[in-house]
Amino acid sequence: MNTHEQTTKNNNVQTIEDIIRDINNGDLESAGNKVSEYITYIDHSMNTTFHGRDEWLQLLRIRRGAYSDVQIGNFEFIDAGDTVVITSRIHGTNDGQIGPFSPGGKRAEFPVCEIWRFDDDGVPVSGEIFYDTLTILSQLGHIEFPTGG
Repeated sequence: MNTHEQTTKNNNVQTIEDIIRDINNGDLESAGNKVSEYITYIDHSMNTTFHGRDEWLQLLRIRRGAYSDVQIGNFEFIDAGDTVVITSRIHGTNDGQIGPFSPGGKRAEFPVCEIWRFDDDGVPVSGEIFYDTLTILSQLGHIEFPTGG
């Protein structure tokens, strides 16, 4: 691997770390300034694709509204050049609306996997997120896991 490739890889991971720091600090606009204006972001658990920076920021605002103290932690990166995979844990107190569910004041903590892709300038142009909605809703007391057989 040449020096340029190594620098690009390190910069892409750094960009995601910066986005995470911004989200954890509640500075969603700063996070938004780090992604492409034309980003495509797929939330597989919601079965929804967000097109463009404004829609991606709206998703972040909805999540922040559901968990005002949301934090992303315990992250690990797999650096693959123009692609970065991150595993992490998200935790926060449900003090806002989640879809049809009213806030319950309970805490949730759940694993997440994200895949980010970058253009030649190191700007995130697409992302995908995977997480288990059933676990989240169970932790918040909105549903119960079936028992027995």
